[in-house]
Amino acid sequence: MKARVGAVSPVLFKSGEGCGACYKVRCLDRGICSRRAVTVIVTDECPGGVCAGGRTHFDLSGAAFGRLAVAGAGGQLRNRGEINVVFRRTACRYGGKNIAFHVNQGSTGFWLSLLVEFEDGDGDIGSMQLKQANSAQWQDMQHIWGARGA
Repeated sequence: MKARVGAVSPVLFKSGEGCGACYKVRCLDRGICSRRAVTVIVTDECPGGVCAGGRTHFDLSGAAFGRLAVAGAGGQLRNRGEINVVFRRTACRYGGKNIAFHVNQGSTGFWLSLLVEFEDGDGDIGSMQLKQANSAQWQDMQHIWGARGA
């Protein structure tokens, strides 16, 4: 996706549960913006300022801004600061990847922490369970932050 990422306001970040979600964002200023939308992956939360007070806000990467602009106007659009957009939630597409699990540093034989990436599709994980190979019992994992569970 060429670093088409963004931070979002707390209302979309949802205390980390919105991390990894994908949105189609389109700029409304026809003078400088193309009609195409850009798919943005949420990677962080933008704190305070224009992101506070229950507002919906996207802090977009330079690559995302460039995609929104008409040809040759990417730098000019980035320098504008706030722009009016419309957005909608969309499925994430990672081209050949559908999910990956990484064991986080600090995991031990008594505590396992996983980072989940590339959730192809809607990007939301409602719950996770683990089962030892020699057990019939599934154990619920707890959500820690973003795409991390323990």
